[in-house]
Amino acid sequence: MEIRVLRYFLEVAREGSVTHAAQRLHISQPTLSKQLKDLEAELGKKLFVRSSFSVRLTEEGMLLRKRAEDILAMVDKTSAEFKALGQVTGGDIHIGYAESENIKHLARRIKAVQERCPGIRFHLYSGDTNDLAERLNVTVTINLTYNGSVMAREGLGCVLTFDRLADTSQESELCFRPLTPRLETKLYLIWKKYQVFAPAAGLFLEELKTHYTAAASE
Repeated sequence: MEIRVLRYFLEVAREGSVTHAAQRLHISQPTLSKQLKDLEAELGKKLFVRSSFSVRLTEEGMLLRKRAEDILAMVDKTSAEFKALGQVTGGDIHIGYAESENIKHLARRIKAVQERCPGIRFHLYSGDTNDLAERLNVTVTINLTYNGSVMAREGLGCVLTFDRLADTSQESELCFRPLTPRLETKLYLIWKKYQVFAPAAGLFLEELKTHYTAAASE
């Protein structure tokens, strides 16, 4: 199964037409049709339902589309990483984190890296945990504090969240009440063991290490 053929397959799946896909790929329609039939023969499954003017994916075709998108995304990412070796001018860094005021420290290091390398793009994903759910009378679970604060203002209930994530100023209808005994959580930066970092991610990690090692020694 060749990468080139997977790209052909995805283009046909997106266009819903072999003719239109062939035009976009700058190859002849018979050549593209043969590549698709060879792919079906290789997999032993029918990938398209063909009509006079269009094609649509079978269930097997929809599965291959998902797998092909994942494969090609990884191929393109790997290619970009190798092109960037030795010269970190850009790249993508993906970070997952829980909502916390302490995220400001991460934001400052992101800003420092972007000032040095404007081509680096950060993709941040926010999430939380439900460690206390079993001990509380939980009626709604939500992963964004802002939406939870709107529901609290509407009288739906209280929001279990960190301090300073929702507006509890004097102008707000909401207030913050700490739990007793006090519950706190630390902010950790973690990654997979033996992780091999892309140049952009390696640069960002060194920025964090340098800054916080210096801060800890002060």
